[in-house]
Amino acid sequence: MTATDQAAPPRPPGLLSLTDSLTDDERAVQAAVRRFRDERVTPHAGTWFEAGDIPGIRWLSRGLGEPGLLGMHLTGTAVPVRARAFR
Repeated sequence: MTATDQAAPPRPPGLLSLTDSLTDDERAVQAAVRRFRDERVTPHAGTWFEAGDIPGIRWLSRGLGEPGLLGMHLTGTAVPVRARAFR
């Protein structure tokens, strides 16, 4: 048996197996982000890489902002004063 005939080692279920500790809400966010990636990023990633640019970055940012993934909905002392000025 050669080294190329050996089976690959088993892959862990997730990075540090953190997925097991997620709540249902966190899993829903995870699924939404994966859908976003699959629908809006993956189809264009090669082109963007080759061009060295993301021409639709505003479109992409708006898509991330719609479900609150950019944190713009946060308030309180953890939000820098400069960020609060734009609300």
